[in-house]
Amino acid sequence: MLLDKERALELLGGDEEMLMQIYDMFFDYAPNILKDLEQAILNNNVNDIERLSHSLKSNAGTIGAEKLRGLAYNMEMAAKSNDMEAFKANFENFKILLQEVLKEIDSLRRL
Repeated sequence: MLLDKERALELLGGDEEMLMQIYDMFFDYAPNILKDLEQAILNNNVNDIERLSHSLKSNAGTIGAEKLRGLAYNMEMAAKSNDMEAFKANFENFKILLQEVLKEIDSLRRL
């Protein structure tokens, strides 16, 4: 599993209903932020790239998606140091992993 549900529940004081709401919000939020990030890349707006990567990192951590959080962290640090080659390598992996995380969330939402 890509989601550490127990870790996420720990952060939320064991509130499973809240976790499901956060999963729902992430499911809707992440694709939109991804589009914004792709636009920032096209515009070569490093400040937005760093800010959006940071946001994705924080949100991935909240839902217990540690691998995804790690890639977003790498993206943020690469943008911060203006290393767009490293950013893009992490971003490609991030997009693939994000699709898997979204599938996992979707399956949890159907339970």
